[in-house]
Amino acid sequence: MNKYIPKESVEDQKDDYVLLKFSVPSTSPFFDGHFPNFKLLPAVVQFELVMRYADRYFHCGIEPKKIKRIKFSDMIKPNDELHMELTYNKIDSKITFVITSPDKSKTYSKGGIQL
Repeated sequence: MNKYIPKESVEDQKDDYVLLKFSVPSTSPFFDGHFPNFKLLPAVVQFELVMRYADRYFHCGIEPKKIKRIKFSDMIKPNDELHMELTYNKIDSKITFVITSPDKSKTYSKGGIQL
């Protein structure tokens, strides 16, 4: 799985916050078999990306205890440029995230995860 995680660039970073920019190429196996004629990034992959990036930047592990809430608002298509904001609350052991277009005109998904 790790070898398929898209390479990200850091737009902003603090101890408990990171803003990442990335895209998932159309050649990614994440799109295989999910609506072959209309490729979309599955919700489970978005969740996986959140957990992998959170672990990369906050060293918090990739196994959640509870999904507080997740809302999928728009479709992510191959090669869409994405921004992912991750915030880590160490005291509550919680990750919050939002995935948007770079100009924030679209919100693709957002939510909170208890670690």
